[in-house]
Amino acid sequence: MFAEPGYSPYTGPVYSEPAYASPPASAPAVSQREIDLAYQVGRLSGEIEQLRQQQNLSSSPPPPPQTQAATDRPRIPTVLVFRDGHRIEIQNYAIVGQTLWVVDEKAANKISIADVDLDATQN
Repeated sequence: MFAEPGYSPYTGPVYSEPAYASPPASAPAVSQREIDLAYQVGRLSGEIEQLRQQQNLSSSPPPPPQTQAATDRPRIPTVLVFRDGHRIEIQNYAIVGQTLWVVDEKAANKISIADVDLDATQN
């Protein structure tokens, strides 16, 4: 019943092969979402190429820049005749109520319309 010390009825390795077989390696499954995204990328790439071709066909030189006619043309001065007889030439002015504002690059001057001889100025 008892075996001799150092004696084993089993010979050879105890575990020679795994107890189960591993499944064969396979490529990962491609989901439907990935397929749809790949299709969409291909379609959009085609659209981009088509738009580039259309742009190349319809490209024309840009229009020349517009000139500023209002600032390029010479301004005709207006001569104001005052009731006391003196005259001044002005180019930029605005009338607000009973006040005539004369505006130039340096200043804005305020003149009362009551001081201007309107009949003489209009001629």
